[in-house]
Amino acid sequence: MNEVKDEFHFRDLKADEITVKAFPIDNGISVILYKDARVDMTILNETVGPKNWTRLYPHGAAYCEVSIWDADKNAWITKGDYGQCDFGTNSEKGTASDSFKRACFNWGIGIELYTCPVICIPKHFVTTVAAKMGLKVVDELYVSEFKVKDHVITDISVVSKLSGQLIYCFKNGAEVKVEPKLTYQNQLRVFISGIEGLTISDVAQEFKLNGTSSEDEFKSALDKLKERYNAK
Repeated sequence: MNEVKDEFHFRDLKADEITVKAFPIDNGISVILYKDARVDMTILNETVGPKNWTRLYPHGAAYCEVSIWDADKNAWITKGDYGQCDFGTNSEKGTASDSFKRACFNWGIGIELYTCPVICIPKHFVTTVAAKMGLKVVDELYVSEFKVKDHVITDISVVSKLSGQLIYCFKNGAEVKVEPKLTYQNQLRVFISGIEGLTISDVAQEFKLNGTSSEDEFKSALDKLKERYNAK
């Protein structure tokens, strides 16, 4: 067994290790930042070594124990927690992943996420389409900047991958007002990407759009498509 220090200092999360979820609420779009199980495994491997930690599910997927070898005590130190699958489904795999992530939080991995501010952005910052359970956010969002000091988040930047626009900014512990400037051409591309079976070439052909088309022409096509697909 390799020797592992008694005290474990897990590094902060990196921007590209954070996953973003966005969903409509009454007063805008709620944005949630979280880590996945692969990030936890990566940080455990980096910090204590792949042979010096283990995970067990002694009572089923809903409860996970993460143990790390303590060379000084010549013993495994264990911390566990309960989890549940996202969105109320009964996926055993999803439940096991959630309980593992929560157990890793107890070890301090990604604990800075608990200091994340409540992120709610205006609905016009992203494009939504009609779905079975209401509106659905089309844009894929990602964290472009993420800074932490003493386990507290100080800076966050969230960007729409489809539009390339900054939609949320948090600097030095305070929210900074942003106003994305999406051209109607970009809005149209974002909208098309969220409609199954609809392609840019089909829309361009139908509305006679090309690289020299005006913003008014792109807006007209977007408005007609939104009316057709009952989107807002």
